[in-house]
Amino acid sequence: MEKIQDGVSGVKCAVEICERQADVRGWCPSHYARWFRLGDVMAEVPLRKINQSCQFENCTEQHYGKGWCRFHYKQVIRKGEKPRAERLRAPAGSGYIQNGYRFISINGEKRLEHRVVMEKVLGRALLPSENVHHINGIKTDNRPENLELWIISQPAGQRPQDLVEWAKEILRRYDTK
Repeated sequence: MEKIQDGVSGVKCAVEICERQADVRGWCPSHYARWFRLGDVMAEVPLRKINQSCQFENCTEQHYGKGWCRFHYKQVIRKGEKPRAERLRAPAGSGYIQNGYRFISINGEKRLEHRVVMEKVLGRALLPSENVHHINGIKTDNRPENLELWIISQPAGQRPQDLVEWAKEILRRYDTK
């Protein structure tokens, strides 16, 4: 294989089957990178096509790895799923998920959706001593029937008088009779 002077424009890569323009040492950037990393241009191994599209039928996204675009690569290679055409995305303006919980924006303020749903069910704002629990454990399932109110505060001491007083406070606050 004959090497051509560096940086000659309009000259083809020195690898016979390569149609790319020569850049460094007479090779295209891809063959030069192979030579630099591996010590061999590996002329018999074809290069990945530039701007190759994903191998999934009707996907027009650019190739990322192993013949797939980023979306399908993540599905097939990393997660081991069957590739699907549609991307599962929330509708615009429906919030975002962080640490497993859905956040929504109300009057420009970011709020946890399950707390907002519980406030609507109760008809009042949650107290600092109240928490909302997902019954089925799925943090994004914010249907009212999947949420229950929990009390997270407790009295500081364990004396019987403190516990009785705390129980009376709970009954005053939550007894619906």
